[in-house]
Amino acid sequence: MITPFHIVAATPIKLLFPKQFSLLWFSIVNVLIDIEVVYYFLTTGYPSHKFFHSILGVSIIGFGCFFLSVLFKQKKLPSFLGCIIGAYSHRLFLVQLGVVRNVLKNRWYCLCITLIIFLISYIIHDTIFL
Repeated sequence: MITPFHIVAATPIKLLFPKQFSLLWFSIVNVLIDIEVVYYFLTTGYPSHKFFHSILGVSIIGFGCFFLSVLFKQKKLPSFLGCIIGAYSHRLFLVQLGVVRNVLKNRWYCLCITLIIFLISYIIHDTIFL
């Protein structure tokens, strides 16, 4: 349930390569992957990272979203890079989660970070989601 951290980590890529990278598809992939965590949190009380956080799971979501982007007639290269980088960076970040997990236990810290992220997105939204 730390999708905002994934999205913020991708904003420099979008700023450096605005026409070659889709932050929109990157974000969609990360949100879809984290729906699994929300499901387990609501059903068990613990935010588990299971199938859709495995290599196979992120691959299914990443390539599935790319297929959807092609159906919606999005530009292929930016969509592909957004989907694939989104999927595999989510998995890579999960490997690093052990280090971050202790910091994320503080709910107020997470709330503040999320608010800062949304404020930054609001300020630069015209250039970020094109």
